[in-house]
Amino acid sequence: MTIIEGDSSIMSSALVHAAPSLARWLTESATTYVAVLSRDGRLATLSTALADRLGVSADEPAIVASLFTNEDAETLDDRIAKRRADGSRGGSEDLLLNFVNAVHSPFTLRCRMDVQPTCTLLFAENADHAEDALRDELLQSNNQLAVLAREGERQRQELAAAHRELARINEALVAALDTLETSFWHIRRDGETLPVCLECGEVESVDGSWQSVQRFLMSNGRSPFLSHGYCPPCAKRAMASADHESTYP
Repeated sequence: MTIIEGDSSIMSSALVHAAPSLARWLTESATTYVAVLSRDGRLATLSTALADRLGVSADEPAIVASLFTNEDAETLDDRIAKRRADGSRGGSEDLLLNFVNAVHSPFTLRCRMDVQPTCTLLFAENADHAEDALRDELLQSNNQLAVLAREGERQRQELAAAHRELARINEALVAALDTLETSFWHIRRDGETLPVCLECGEVESVDGSWQSVQRFLMSNGRSPFLSHGYCPPCAKRAMASADHESTYP
């Protein structure tokens, strides 16, 4: 196929006569987006492809500013006001505008506008497929990071709960160990047989040495259970001795 560059007026004339066909094609195109903006700053209608891209209804009026980032909405308003002021339609001027879809995810389109007396036609196409792919990838990465963050928080809460349970079990084990040690001492005390001298009353220790009962108990860690007092016979003798000493100073 040979492409011949000719008089642009021929192309313009042919397109004017093809306006109905072009209008239908632009409305149904999946790659070229069209929107009609009213003079009062509202969206009158838009093509099916743009409606799908934005996630809005094609026939539902909306504030134009809600379709763009704040800065780009102001830029578009300024450009339209300028074209109306100087009477030009601005058909040859490219604009890179950042749209915002229904889930607040931005995307960039290359736009041209035709400012008419009663409305403004906005034609748009994808600015850069690679840029869109990168933006989609970044969006997916952000979503994955959000999922990982939620999972990390869930695991952190489970770990904190496990630590609390472990501390409770540890306290219970310490209390049980104290009880076992006390019980073991009583069992060991009741089960032991000590050799006692019938003459002096000393007891034989494990190493074979003989010592007083008091020293034996203290050396075996039982001193907290020792107390002092008198047996009945010794108490009588101590009282008698005390009375005798008080009678004869």
